[in-house]
Amino acid sequence: MAQSESYLIVGAGIAGGAAAETLRKQGFDGEVHLVGAEPHRPYDRPPLSKEFLSGDKEEAKLFFKTEDFYAEHSIELHLGAEAITLDASSNTLTLADGQAIHYDKLLLATGSKVKKLPIPG
Repeated sequence: MAQSESYLIVGAGIAGGAAAETLRKQGFDGEVHLVGAEPHRPYDRPPLSKEFLSGDKEEAKLFFKTEDFYAEHSIELHLGAEAITLDASSNTLTLADGQAIHYDKLLLATGSKVKKLPIPG
């Protein structure tokens, strides 16, 4: 892969975090941006409700990687950053704060949200 390429991963959950890590493990040496609307780096969600809130797991153990991991592997974290517009013609993502991130390759790893239907049961 050419160094001039840049990857933008939108979604800083399990999939997004694993994708960023895998790019580095596979030898990609260009820019890697990981964007997430939550203010936290990628963490394991199931233990959050089952173990963390009950006091059986400490907060630091919820995260997949330490903060240092991202810095050491030149993965730029954009946390607490809501993606507002994606312009595929110019390969640019704009965040709520107005910052624009240019990319060569894009991975959308935003996951999903449960939508409750307005019906009984």
